[in-house]
Amino acid sequence: MVKKANGEGSITQMENGRWRVRVMIDGKRHSAYTATRKEAQAKYREFHGNADRGLLPSPEKLTLDRHLERWLADVVQPSVRPRTHKGYSDVARLHLLPTLGKVKLTQLQPNQVQQLYGQLTASGLAPKSVRNVHAVLRRALNQAVDWNLVPRNVATLAKPPRVARKEVEVLSPAEVRILLAAARGDRWEALIATALATGMRQGELLGLKWADVDLTRAVSIEVAPLRRGSRSGGTSRARRGR
Repeated sequence: MVKKANGEGSITQMENGRWRVRVMIDGKRHSAYTATRKEAQAKYREFHGNADRGLLPSPEKLTLDRHLERWLADVVQPSVRPRTHKGYSDVARLHLLPTLGKVKLTQLQPNQVQQLYGQLTASGLAPKSVRNVHAVLRRALNQAVDWNLVPRNVATLAKPPRVARKEVEVLSPAEVRILLAAARGDRWEALIATALATGMRQGELLGLKWADVDLTRAVSIEVAPLRRGSRSGGTSRARRGR
């Protein structure tokens, strides 16, 4: 691989439609992401102008909070749903920035990440929520590796807490008979009986319509998701119970 000379760079369009600008200045690669090619060209010129004036920030001085801000705006927001972007932003704001935000990206160590997980767990945050923090940090640092800001992802060297699996409790035959007897005549009797007979989840039960059931053949009709290349809205298939 040929290393770019000082001042050389590139402007390329990514799969999501955004434009990436890369410039090598004083042996360090700098990059930015824009919505249009015109903005990318302007950013390219800005990089060179800031370098001439000594204003270009060094990757060694980049802190985690600045990287997270840039990653959320340039990578996450254009590629996920608003709700997902908000979730990532909330995790960063509530759990990452207060403790690790001002740590320089190149100086962040696995033991600091591990210590954060321990602090969050000790504060009462559920193990599943701590694992969400881990997932966001890991993705953000993966991007930092791709951008050549750090040589490794330290989050992959830390271990989030395990989520204990709860044993599922099921009703005994006697309990099922008691429940059916108690529900007899109630407005929810059909729903309860269907749940007991099929094992369907709550979301499936609440989304069930008469059009989804063929009482004559005693089968339910499922609509399969549209496959790539298919011209129809989906294919239906029948199944008998569960």
